[in-house]
Amino acid sequence: MGKFLTIGFVFFSLVASAQEGQVVIEGGRPVGNILEELASRYHLRFAYDSRLLDTLMLDHTVRATTPQAAVEKILEGSGMTFRYIDSSYVILPRPRHARTSKMITGTVRDGSSGEALPWATLLLEGTMIGTTTHADGHFSLELPAGTGDTITLTVSYLGYAPRRLRLSHPVNNIQVTLSRQEMMLEDVAVEKEDAPLETGPLTGEYRLNPAKLLSLPNMGEVDIFSLMQLMPGITASNEAVTGISLRGSTADQNLLLFDGYPLYKQDHCFGLFSSVNPHVIRDIRIYKSAYDARYGGKVGGIIDITGRSGNYNNFSAHAGINTISGNAMVEVPLFRQKGSLLLAGRRSFTDVLTSPLYRDIFNSFFSGENMMILNIGESQRIYSKEMIPSFHFYDMNVKFSLRPDEKDLVSVSFSTGKDKLVVNDPAFDYRNDNQWGNDGLSIHWSRQWNAQHHTMLTGALSSYYDLSTETYIFYDTLNGEVTTQYDAMINDNRIREGVVTLTHTWQPGNRHRLESGLSFNHSSINYLNEIKDSMVISDIVQQASRLTGYIQYRFQPFAFFHLLGGIRSTWDPHSGRIYAEPRLTVTIPVTEHLRIKGAAGLYHQYMLRTVVPGLYGDYSSFWVLADGGDIPVMRSHHFVAGIHYEAQGMEVDAECFSRNTTGLSRFYYTYDSLYEGNGFFTRGKGKIYGIDVLIKKEMRHFTGWIGYTYSINQERFDMLNDAEFFPANNDQRHQLKIAALFRTGRWNYSFTWRYATGLPYTSPPSPQGVYPFFPALDDLNNDHLPDHHRLDMSVTYRFPLFRKKVRCVTGLSVINLYNRHNLRNRLFFTSLDEATGIPYSIPVDVRFPGFTPSLFLTFDL
Repeated sequence: MGKFLTIGFVFFSLVASAQEGQVVIEGGRPVGNILEELASRYHLRFAYDSRLLDTLMLDHTVRATTPQAAVEKILEGSGMTFRYIDSSYVILPRPRHARTSKMITGTVRDGSSGEALPWATLLLEGTMIGTTTHADGHFSLELPAGTGDTITLTVSYLGYAPRRLRLSHPVNNIQVTLSRQEMMLEDVAVEKEDAPLETGPLTGEYRLNPAKLLSLPNMGEVDIFSLMQLMPGITASNEAVTGISLRGSTADQNLLLFDGYPLYKQDHCFGLFSSVNPHVIRDIRIYKSAYDARYGGKVGGIIDITGRSGNYNNFSAHAGINTISGNAMVEVPLFRQKGSLLLAGRRSFTDVLTSPLYRDIFNSFFSGENMMILNIGESQRIYSKEMIPSFHFYDMNVKFSLRPDEKDLVSVSFSTGKDKLVVNDPAFDYRNDNQWGNDGLSIHWSRQWNAQHHTMLTGALSSYYDLSTETYIFYDTLNGEVTTQYDAMINDNRIREGVVTLTHTWQPGNRHRLESGLSFNHSSINYLNEIKDSMVISDIVQQASRLTGYIQYRFQPFAFFHLLGGIRSTWDPHSGRIYAEPRLTVTIPVTEHLRIKGAAGLYHQYMLRTVVPGLYGDYSSFWVLADGGDIPVMRSHHFVAGIHYEAQGMEVDAECFSRNTTGLSRFYYTYDSLYEGNGFFTRGKGKIYGIDVLIKKEMRHFTGWIGYTYSINQERFDMLNDAEFFPANNDQRHQLKIAALFRTGRWNYSFTWRYATGLPYTSPPSPQGVYPFFPALDDLNNDHLPDHHRLDMSVTYRFPLFRKKVRCVTGLSVINLYNRHNLRNRLFFTSLDEATGIPYSIPVDVRFPGFTPSLFLTFDL
């Protein structure tokens, strides 16, 4: 056994032996003896294994200004180094291939559940040096040469209390835990109210806090769309009022990802709230436009949702009920805190119990006295008010996560969801069965090889279906016998998509990061429209595979400076081309509080939704693959420029944006008579430009913001509107949104007010004795609905039960507090005057719900 030497402290003045103000060490002696002499002369403490120093000799005289500098010169070239730990100089071998800079690596986790926190921010205190975690919570931070022995890191994540850590470096595989702010006791002082959102470092980027959804007004069901639509530049799409529009895009032009697989069905309950269960969400990032090379396949924006991994440390459970649905979730730790299993589900009870809220919502779909207009799947359909509807929805999430060691993470995520509507008309023996939904599965593996290299491998499957079956029953009498005949019309649209993606990140230091990826995608689409056993109207079967690669370089010399440039390239055999997409994003700090930013990029879309207007103002739609012919690949150029100012809890963010798109495709059905017609595809282009402004203020118990958007959204098609530009369906010139959230003890209050100019619609010309069959093609979107505005409010109260083992939240939301009658849409029906035979148009207004209160109650164990 080697001898371990420790020499204690004794007070002694620091005096050089040969020259005043210098430490002089004579050579020709073993290094171990010299350290003993330094310890005695200058009252230092050394710790070392004597076997490492027995053969080391100092063959020259060393002169230094301090004992520490003398030790550095003594060990120079010896293969040994030292670290200052607990008031001792610890002598140890120098690592091979040591770098002049030092690295800190580790993982940021939820302190309660042990879940990894993606995209958490780490900043070296007193500097502008920082980094962010990967999607699996891993990080590596390079310290500059000359950094002292002790450093302070500030670690922050939206929805969590920031944490300051004092570390002796270098440190490998450090585990940083953060505490959720909503779980802190009411009597604990916090610097500011937990914010529902924050702006990200890239242009058009928002990060949302799912924990704050309970505090916001909602339509019975807690919803991520309700928070998204309070941001400038984000609205509900006009097409069936479902999905999300990012800076004027339609819902099919945006990519909605959940745990790496796309969701084509974005909504539940006729478009009133999202199809993603908010209780399983860990992180939400939104890129309104000009996103980077990691994403592709859409010409609009990105909504990237990371699901929760489950609780690694303790069993936990959640249950909730509101006036539309109930939900439950359990989290089970596995394998001695190395794994977890999450199970969650929601189901509406609208087919069993018609609550007052559901009746209010459903009644809003009725127009006039004789019809109801429903958004079903990807279509809008009209039924007689005499029909009897039955509706419900459900969704389910399952996630298994395993971290076999500190470098690897494996997860399997599955979700399924469906809406089902059955409409009966007993008087005419008519039945319409509708169901639409989305299934998704992803298998994910990630590894932090070392401080510089990180790899992720993901395999994902996604399927979407929209199925409608209309059945008519006929009774015929033949030879005195009654026979029954069934005539069924089937409309069936299905998408199946599989993708394998491999990404790698090489980070040689904080300033440089090289990201690359390779993915293979296979898509198949089926669309069948037929009268069963009689006639096939449409039967489309499409398949396509795409190979995509990207590489991008991220340069960040200090915090708030970002240069991100890259290129994404896709080989699409279906259209027979290779599509290259360069991207560039720049953020430059001008002062400590002000920075300017800009972005530009090229984007393509290979799968799109075609809308087919109907005879009476309703419409159907279906998904198709671009073929380079009648359905071209969409192409879009994005440009963004803006500023960001932040100081003393005040934040101002403003961005000018423009997007020019070619390859738009529409299908129109024109009628030669009431029962005869033909259809055609027409190609077009669109242009969108405007400005988004966000002004946000955060204080100790208050968060509020104002969002404003001015935009112009126009389209032009070769065979429509005399080939002139006209307003797009979701063109809204002005949008203003105001939100205020504040807390007093266990109570949370929120108020939101939104205003928007009316959406466009097509007002048909006055009849001239000829039946004006819908749709009009020469004067599209020639009028606008009245302006839209409403005030919403919410009150929530948190309280414990069963000796504080169960955390409860109850709340009341009121949508449209002052009962404004806002219009969702305006349709026109054409009828003939029986006396004169002259046709005339009948306007039909589809309204949003008026004054709508709702209650909820949740339990967390």
